[in-house]
Amino acid sequence: MYAHSFSKKIGFIVNDHYIIRLLKRFDLKHGVLVALLLFSAGIINLIIIYNKWILNGSYALLLTGTDILGFTLLTLGIKTFFNSFLISLINSE
Repeated sequence: MYAHSFSKKIGFIVNDHYIIRLLKRFDLKHGVLVALLLFSAGIINLIIIYNKWILNGSYALLLTGTDILGFTLLTLGIKTFFNSFLISLINSE
């Protein structure tokens, strides 16, 4: 995605309909909104897990699928946030 955007910007790729259509739909606001939703879902998931851990006496916490899901959503939210800014900078006129 980044390589295509940059190649289009400097003129290596003249007509790439997929990238043109995608970048017309993509906006910085959309990327930040998706990032915020992913990050919030991850934080909410991890807060629920943390509360269960505190209520159970703070014993060893086994890694489960919900833990992995929470950290994955958190990481994807952060990554989407920074990637949306990068794509926005590449495509700026």
